[in-house]
Amino acid sequence: MRLRLLAFSNLSTKISFVFGASVVAVIAAMVAFWYYGFAPLNLKGTRDQRISDIIATQSIQANARIRLLADDLRERRGNLQILASSPEFSALLNALPPTESEAKASLQHTLETAFARLAWAYPDSYASIVLIIGDRQHILAAPAQTVQPPPADAHWLDTVLTPGAIDTVMLDRDTSASAPLLILARQILAPTGETLGTLVLRMIPGNLLAPLARADETLLGPSGRIDLIDGAGTYLAHQVPTKAIPGTSPPSLPAKNHGIEGSFIETRPDGGADIATYRYLQIGADDGWSLVIRRDQDEAFDYIVDRRNRVILLSLMVAAVSMLLVRLFARQLTRPLSALIDTSERIAAGEASVRMPRSMTEHTEELARLARSFNHMAAQVDSRRQRLEIEVNQRTEELAREKATLQRYLDVAGAIMLVLSPTGRIQLINRIGCEIVGRDESELIGGNWFALCLPERLHPDIHQVLETLVSGQRNELSRYEYPILTSDGRERTIAWANTVLRDQDGHITGILASGLDVTDARAAEAAVRDAHDLLHTVIDTSPDWIFAKDRQQRYILVNQAMASALGQSPRAMIGQAAPELDLEDRRDRDDYSDDAVLSGKSVHLRAEHVRDKAGRERILDTYKRPLRDANGQINGLLAYGRDTTAQHEMEAQLRLWAKVFECSSEGVMITDPTHRIVAVNRAFSEITGYTEREAVGQTPRLLSSGRHDAVFYDALRATVDKKDRWQGEIWNRRKNGEVYPQWLTINAVRDPTGTLTHFAGVFSDISGIKRSEARLEHLAHHDPLTGLPNRMLLLDRLGHSIERARRHQHALAVCFLDLDNFKHVNDSLGHHVGDELLKAIASELQRHIRSEDTLSRIGGDEFVLLIDALESIASVERIVRKLLGVLREPRRIAGHQLYLSGSIGVSLFPQDGDDADTLIQHADSAMYDAKQLGKNRFRFYTQSLTNGAMKRLRIESALREAAVNKQLTLAYQPQIDLETGELLGVEALLRWTHPELGAIPPDIFIPIAEEAGLIDEIGAWVLDAACQQLSDWEAKGWSPPCMAVNVSVCQLRQPDLPKQVQRALDRARLPASRLELEITESAIAGHDGVAAIHRLASLGVIISVDDFGTGYSSLSYLKKLPIRKLKIDKSFVADLTTDSNDEAIVRSVIALAGDLGLDVIAEGVELEAHRCFLLDNGCRQGQGYLFDRPLSADALFQRYSTR
Repeated sequence: MRLRLLAFSNLSTKISFVFGASVVAVIAAMVAFWYYGFAPLNLKGTRDQRISDIIATQSIQANARIRLLADDLRERRGNLQILASSPEFSALLNALPPTESEAKASLQHTLETAFARLAWAYPDSYASIVLIIGDRQHILAAPAQTVQPPPADAHWLDTVLTPGAIDTVMLDRDTSASAPLLILARQILAPTGETLGTLVLRMIPGNLLAPLARADETLLGPSGRIDLIDGAGTYLAHQVPTKAIPGTSPPSLPAKNHGIEGSFIETRPDGGADIATYRYLQIGADDGWSLVIRRDQDEAFDYIVDRRNRVILLSLMVAAVSMLLVRLFARQLTRPLSALIDTSERIAAGEASVRMPRSMTEHTEELARLARSFNHMAAQVDSRRQRLEIEVNQRTEELAREKATLQRYLDVAGAIMLVLSPTGRIQLINRIGCEIVGRDESELIGGNWFALCLPERLHPDIHQVLETLVSGQRNELSRYEYPILTSDGRERTIAWANTVLRDQDGHITGILASGLDVTDARAAEAAVRDAHDLLHTVIDTSPDWIFAKDRQQRYILVNQAMASALGQSPRAMIGQAAPELDLEDRRDRDDYSDDAVLSGKSVHLRAEHVRDKAGRERILDTYKRPLRDANGQINGLLAYGRDTTAQHEMEAQLRLWAKVFECSSEGVMITDPTHRIVAVNRAFSEITGYTEREAVGQTPRLLSSGRHDAVFYDALRATVDKKDRWQGEIWNRRKNGEVYPQWLTINAVRDPTGTLTHFAGVFSDISGIKRSEARLEHLAHHDPLTGLPNRMLLLDRLGHSIERARRHQHALAVCFLDLDNFKHVNDSLGHHVGDELLKAIASELQRHIRSEDTLSRIGGDEFVLLIDALESIASVERIVRKLLGVLREPRRIAGHQLYLSGSIGVSLFPQDGDDADTLIQHADSAMYDAKQLGKNRFRFYTQSLTNGAMKRLRIESALREAAVNKQLTLAYQPQIDLETGELLGVEALLRWTHPELGAIPPDIFIPIAEEAGLIDEIGAWVLDAACQQLSDWEAKGWSPPCMAVNVSVCQLRQPDLPKQVQRALDRARLPASRLELEITESAIAGHDGVAAIHRLASLGVIISVDDFGTGYSSLSYLKKLPIRKLKIDKSFVADLTTDSNDEAIVRSVIALAGDLGLDVIAEGVELEAHRCFLLDNGCRQGQGYLFDRPLSADALFQRYSTR
């Protein structure tokens, strides 16, 4: 067993094994010494050092964080001190009785402003701010929208209201929040030392810890965490930089560790251990917080484990490299033997020219002699091989020349030439064969002819033919046909001739096959046969007489109708001579004889009389013409005769009835009992288009329109059979194919014995009446301008579509489309251009929807598209986007190039409604929302749109009553000189307080007023009220320099706006220079706005541009218009100290105004930093909460009249 295990396949492997085993043993010994050897260097000696390093790192982090926490807490207390010492609080608390509602409102506003500034400076930091007036007489809290004032019996109030407790820091543990709140309290003292109130900031302690958690994994590790715990062991905050330690929960500080500082190894509930570092922060006189930094001990040792793994990996790599070097050395030793073996194997494989390498002949003496002997032997063998190859190549070239010559002979043949082996393998094939088969010669040579080119159904028969030839039973087979398959699967019929090929000894070596493609010839023959059979079938099935004679007047063709009428068979009459038939008129007998036809004349015998087998006389209408051979020689005649006996009888009757029918204006049709038409009048032909000759002999089916089914006609016939009369409306078809309505009366005609003899139908064309009805019906259901379905037809189709959708469980969509700014087209170019534009758009939209969908116009510029059998939401989006693209395309209407867009709202069944009205209403709501978002877009319906629409509708309804019920008021915000604080003017701001809806912001109700057409009335009231208020202040002895009033875009479009302004000034007896009109940029973008502004400026009022920079910002208007002031929008002022872009914009506006000689004012000035920046950059006017909020007229007068 041992000898078998140590047996090797070659010498190289054995050498590699011996040396490799030695190297591995040495490396294993080195690794063992490192792991268990000298203690200071081994693996176990580094664990304690690792713990010491982590404790040092955590101590540094804890010290830094506890200092930051203390600094942050001091900063928050400083903020509270600044607020508590603010003159605003002390002035309001000292000057006004706290019981007055207006004083409470002022304090609430000041409190809200203070909280807003804190929230801006410390986002998401403070929970609320509380003002306690006196000893709990009143408690106010901000923000009032989300925070309720604390109850008067809250336990922490006793602490913060303790006399002498000016500055208090404590925790509110009774709060309903998930964690206690931090209370920072500061008493507000009067100059006399009396406590006026207490200001309290409440915040979540965790917000103090948030900045302290900005530690990366390099310092705290993936499992690092920071906990903040108060002195009672209550969890305050918990911050984890990366991930939580598995199995842990927020800790409670053990009582024994409260107030201590140091580092410990603590055991977790899950059995793991943490390295914890504690730091203590004294918060109040009797309270303090502990900051704890923890890290998982096992994670700390990951570094040591990783070091061990790297050592083992390095050892394995050294062992692998050593084994590789040993293997290379062994291969170098055995290379000469391997080269000798390789050369021998290559010569044996046929590489006769290969030799032992020259390096081998210069190796050791024994190997060199062996290599030279081996090369000499190989040279002898190669010489003999070369002589044989020369002979073979010569014979091969001779055979190739012979084969090429044979191939040329075969290619010039006009048929397939094929040489097959006895087994059917293709040895040669000519060009014609390749072309017919549709394959290249390379594909065919060597392949089995029968497998490649023969239908499988013929394999047994062909194999039998092949066996007959190969066995020697026959030397050749000629003129037999079988089909072959082409490369595209079609069959071609080939006429084959085969010959056996033999060698000099008479042995069969192959088969020479010649094939002619007769596919087209056989197809032509089959077509001739089919045509011959068809001709005989047509002739024999014809009711007319058809016959032909040769020059000896013997029948060579007789059809069945003629033979049957004469009582013979067609076969019996062929070859017989026939006597001349009697003629009604003998005068032209010679002209109409068969001899005349055989002489080359074609004749027409209108009344040729013969007797049938029953002896009755028949009248034939016969045509005869000569028959000619290929050389044009007459070799017989062909005759065609129609039995017109009945026709002659009818003609006699028709002549009688024609006299009666001529005077009738209604169509008359008379049929026999079998419903064959026997008579019609002239009115019949005029109405139906069929002549009398075309109608007689036919049935009324000739006029059938196909609109009535068999049930209708069965009921009609049953009524006539029962009552001998039927009257009603029926749809028939004219000869030209037009379907038209008739009013038809059918009467059964009977003889005195009651036998039915005829049916008489009298009818009139009621197409005109129907067209009028159809026109009225179309107008009732279609839009007269565009021809599209109107609302009535849309609701009908939508109702049917909903029913189908319910039955088949599929969805549908309703798209409400409204053209953007279409009113501008009507107003500027006229309604005739608008109508043409609507027709063009309707036509284009109709071309881009599916035939099963419905596009309707429901009024004005509103269209509704019904998308039936909806595939998916994505398909609706594709259709809607395509329609928006169609609307955006330019159109030339009446010489004007028009550009338009549209807004589309989409509702879906069944999600958004289950009836037609609801779906259309919801799609309309979605369309309105799309317009609000900026037009030229689409929106899907959501429930919030309905809620918004209902709220908007309620607001609009309430707004119509607001002015009457005196719910509208004006508030006035002062405009201040930023340097001196002097009042420069006031801006009148519209306010609305509804008794049920409460205070409604202007940015909500003003757009509704504009859309509802109420803004003109409201704007006129604002102008009158503002001017009158300025006049009232003057009567009291106080006169603000200017009153600013906002003017909307809609007001500028009213031509009588200058008159309204002048009337308001006249009523108040004010000069125009005291009134400033603020107009937005979008209002001056149109020609109408420019003209209106010029008219207003001519009155002497001041024109200013409001919200400058947020609209079109067209500088050309600043040059053209009489503008005197620019107002910087508050959106640029709000972030003035933090956003460099806003700073650049504000500087640019101020510089632009200065260069153009315009005044500039900034709105939204709320911080002292705003005022300083504006003043430093050249803006001297401003308004905002830094100076005052909008006030009532009385409050403004009381505050500023004494300045």
